[in-house]
Amino acid sequence: MWDHLEDDALQLQRDECEAISAMFTDDVTVHSDCCPISYSIKLRSKHQEVEDVSLWPRDKDLELKVEYPAKYPDDIPILSLVYSETKLRMHPIQEKTLLDQINAVAESELGTPSVLSCFYAAREFFENFGIIQAGLSILSDDCLACVLSYLAVSKSSIDCVVSALPLFAGVYKTDIVWKELCRSRWKEKW
Repeated sequence: MWDHLEDDALQLQRDECEAISAMFTDDVTVHSDCCPISYSIKLRSKHQEVEDVSLWPRDKDLELKVEYPAKYPDDIPILSLVYSETKLRMHPIQEKTLLDQINAVAESELGTPSVLSCFYAAREFFENFGIIQAGLSILSDDCLACVLSYLAVSKSSIDCVVSALPLFAGVYKTDIVWKELCRSRWKEKW
């Protein structure tokens, strides 16, 4: 398959790999610089300041592994996550959610080099509570309703939680939440 790879596509792949390696010198590991080209990029780059470190997994070696298929950029790159199971335990749903988001970016940019956009999409996933949202999606609606009812101090606090964590949107008007909200507000003569 690689014997028929057009020189233009291969050159484009090499150029993108070299550009990313130059941008993130200490954070890129090249596994193969010939067909298929593959490399990993650390998702917690030292070159960018991260505002809230608590949103990121504890594994500082969390990497996005990239492998170019023969027809890239006309096909999406093969993307996977590399991390130490001892430092980070990501649920398969969390990992799938992250990879789905990254692959959606790659698909939207078919025909053009997209790895850098995928890298930034992965960073954005963590910075926008993606790992937490994906983790909460493992819970059933009953569990989410119980969590939300625990947080029910006022209608505005519920609205804030729903706004920050849209996953709760489907359960914030369930009986269990509103009963708890009314019970707690009744005490305060709401």
